[in-house]
Amino acid sequence: MISEEQKMPMIKDIQTFLATGQSGILGQRIEITGLREDGPFPLEINMAETRMETEVLFTLAVQDIMLRKQSEAERLKISKLESVSLIASGIAHDYNNIMTSVLGYISFAQMDVEQGSAVYDRLSEAEQAARGARQLTSQLLSYSKNNTSGVQSIDISTLAEDAAAFVLHKTQTTYSTEVSHDLWKAMADPTQMTQVFHNLLINAEQAMDSHGAIHLKLDNIRMNAPTAIQGVMLNPGPYLRIQVIDQGPGIPPDQVEKIFDPYFTTKETGTGLGLTTVHTLMTQHSGAISINSILGEGTTITLFLPASMPVSESMDERLKDRILIIDKDSISQKLIKQGLSQFGYEVTTVEDCAQAVSNYVQEMEAGRPYKAVVIDIMANHGKGADEVVAKIHSMDPGAVLVGTLSSEDTEQESFSHHYCGYISKPYRVQELVDIIQ
Repeated sequence: MISEEQKMPMIKDIQTFLATGQSGILGQRIEITGLREDGPFPLEINMAETRMETEVLFTLAVQDIMLRKQSEAERLKISKLESVSLIASGIAHDYNNIMTSVLGYISFAQMDVEQGSAVYDRLSEAEQAARGARQLTSQLLSYSKNNTSGVQSIDISTLAEDAAAFVLHKTQTTYSTEVSHDLWKAMADPTQMTQVFHNLLINAEQAMDSHGAIHLKLDNIRMNAPTAIQGVMLNPGPYLRIQVIDQGPGIPPDQVEKIFDPYFTTKETGTGLGLTTVHTLMTQHSGAISINSILGEGTTITLFLPASMPVSESMDERLKDRILIIDKDSISQKLIKQGLSQFGYEVTTVEDCAQAVSNYVQEMEAGRPYKAVVIDIMANHGKGADEVVAKIHSMDPGAVLVGTLSSEDTEQESFSHHYCGYISKPYRVQELVDIIQ
């Protein structure tokens, strides 16, 4: 575990201590590099001395600090992303204002020329280019807000295949997919996950210089305990494991740790934002991303995305399809209750959080727990919503907790991790039912 080269200074220090009573390492926490079959890893050692009647004993405590080092690196990376987010937010909004003016004046100019003329066609091309610039704005804004209001239960395999077909259809790169026959659905924002797949596939295709094949592998994995994925701690529960495997040249070991850093790129024309965007969006989805690259063989990027588990028959029978609605607006209460009733749900409505907790406790004690709770997060500007959600989750971890909100509020608020999903007003009842199910 510890090389002979690193043992020698410790032995010499002990000899010096025995001879002079002075030591440079006793009682100190010292980081060294350990050795094992899969390569070097960071260790922390702490040496202490214990005096007996006739002898002096030395004890050496050795701790593997790989996870701690990964967590520290992840915190540093997040700190960098937060710094970029402040800049990106200002740039994106200013850029949007400028492009709004550009598009407006192009429209005005088109009104003054004959449709079908050369000038009109050039203006149309300029308009198309200006609209395409919105993609850059969207990418910049992904750093500046934790907006997952579009999270819903989706078929991630279809999304992945559609993205691959779109990105690779005009290239010489081929792709294949391997999907578990019983693949769970994912709890994700389909627009943001499409961006994740596009960025990963474009990166893989460029790494192979348009020659080779990309393999997409999707399967289920259940975390039975808190699990660290490259410094990110995932909560226990069901996840989808999505692998994007390319046949490129691989990434040098000294660059792997930097691959998700903002503006880091190995390409002459790259922006260094593609994989940073992927990392940011996966974090916002309470997921994680890892990378494994071998020079000369290729790179595998693995995503871990929370899954949307179907409610078991026994759970369905126990809950009897009962829904609790927490919303101060009486009109919203009535509409949601009528809509969900048409889908066979038994709906109870309450106006405030205190009443909701009291009702939930009463129903739990009576053996009639709810299948789901739908709460208007912004009814009191978010106050109390997270608290009631935490209390309900502690009483009944299996409850489906859905937050309703207005899309503009999602840019400014950060909500409890206990929510299974969010839905933005206005919405169709069918969309709410899809999340609950």
